[in-house]
Formats: sequence, structure tokens, C-alpha cells
Amino acid sequence: MTAQVTAPVRPAPRGLFAALGAFAVRRRFHIVTVYALLVPLAVWLGAPVMGMLRTGGFEDFGAESWQVRESLVNELGTGVADIIALYENPSGNVDDVEMLSAVLDVIGAIEKDKDVVRVISYYTTGAPTLVSTDRTKTFIIVNLSGDDQHKQEVFERLEKRFVAPGYPVSFAGFVPINNALYRTVEEDLTRAELLAFPITAVLLLLIFGSVASSAMPLVLGVLAVSFAFLAMRVLLLFTDLSIFAANVVTVLGLGLAIDYSLFLVSRYREELPLLGVDQAVI
Repeated sequence: MTAQVTAPVRPAPRGLFAALGAFAVRRRFHIVTVYALLVPLAVWLGAPVMGMLRTGGFEDFGAESWQVRESLVNELGTGVADIIALYENPSGNVDDVEMLSAVLDVIGAIEKDKDVVRVISYYTTGAPTLVSTDRTKTFIIVNLSGDDQHKQEVFERLEKRFVAPGYPVSFAGFVPINNALYRTVEEDLTRAELLAFPITAVLLLLIFGSVASSAMPLVLGVLAVSFAFLAMRVLLLFTDLSIFAANVVTVLGLGLAIDYSLFLVSRYREELPLLGVDQAVI
């Protein structure tokens, strides 16, 4: 007499994720159809978000400290070095009449702007600290009113007025540096995505050995970022968002979508030979 050995019966999965899996199996065509309709809408509405994000965002305009700061700037002319414009005389020094005239013209044009609080220069103060040791360079300091976003807009509007013919100008200060930083962030995001996607695609193809399986994490990563940008577009109707939100959305959207897709695809492939497509999904 021989005993028959039977494999243990695996209990049916229960819980929220099992219910979600069962729903995905039953309604798979409906789900794909909804995505096919929503993705173009998300891309269309989310595409302009980068240009709508604000720089700064660290101020509380209702705080007493902000009101005191604004009073100090507007009434006493205090403030940080929002813009530093450095001028160089390649064939002489800062005491040349031609350079004096050119830079004073710039200062006069800048001072007339309603958003400029104060302009400090060697030519108006005689301060030796505003001149380089070889006396070939000098700089002017410009204080602006408003928050970080407003200051950036003012700088973009005034940038051409800083040109002094014959004397090269370069910029430093809080606003130009932030402006360069935000521009670099935007460019680096694009570059990172262009580099990360091909490398990730090759690695996934090597890991799974299947185009369909390796494409799924990438597709879901793109969908996650697209819908996150759509959500940001909705939030922008009610509040301001920092430009650094784009970094968070891209890093977390791609990272989490790809990572968790790897888990799900791996588990699906483990269960597929035993349970078939429907039960493997569940």
C-alpha cells in the first residue's frame, strides 16, 4: 500500500491588492482605454508646468518679519546684493573718462526703474573696495524690491540695460546666480532623462530577457511623471509651486515607478507558469 502525496493547496489571495488585481483582470480593456484617453490630456496640460513654477518660495508674505524686511528695503534702502554687475576695461583702468561715462549711463538708466531700490558704485561713492587691485575692474551693486520671483522677472527685464559699449560685463549676486541655477536644473533634468532611459532599458532587457517585460517599468515611469505634472498643473490653480518640485517629481516618479514595476513583473513571472495569466496578476 502506497501513500499518495499531494501538493499543499495555496489559499486564494485576499485583501485590497487581491481585489485590485481581480478588478484589473476583469476590466483590463477598460483600463487601457481610459489610459489611452487620459495620457494625451495629461501630456498636453502638464507640458507648460515647467514655465509656471516659481523661483524662491521661501517667504511668508503674511509674517511680521517679511513686513519689517519690506519696510527696511523701501524706506531705508537696505537689502542684499541682488545684482552685481562687474565691468572690465581691457585697455585701461576704471578711471578712464570713457569708462566712467559708459558706466554712469548704465547706472542712470537702472536707477530710473521703479523696482530698483538702490545702486551702489565706485563712481557714486568713491569706495575703493568696489575696484580691483589692478584697477581694471569695478562693479555696481543693485538692490531690488519684491520677492524672489519678482526679482528674477526684473533682472530678465533689465539685463540688457547693463550693457556698457566697449566694456564687457558679467553678473553675480543673488538673482543672477539663482537664475543660472534654475536654468541648469531644467537642462540637467532633460539630460538626465535622456541618459537614464536608454541605460535603464538595456539593463531591464538583460534582466528580463523580454521586450514586453522590460518595457513595462519604463512605460509606467513615463505615465507616473506625466500624471504628476498634470497634478502639479491643478495645484498651480490654487497655490505657487517651487521649481524644485520638478526635480522631486522626476526622481520619485521614475525611481518608484521603475522599482515597484520590477517587483510586480518579477512576481508575475514567478506565478505565471503555475497559475496562468489571470491568477498570476491577482
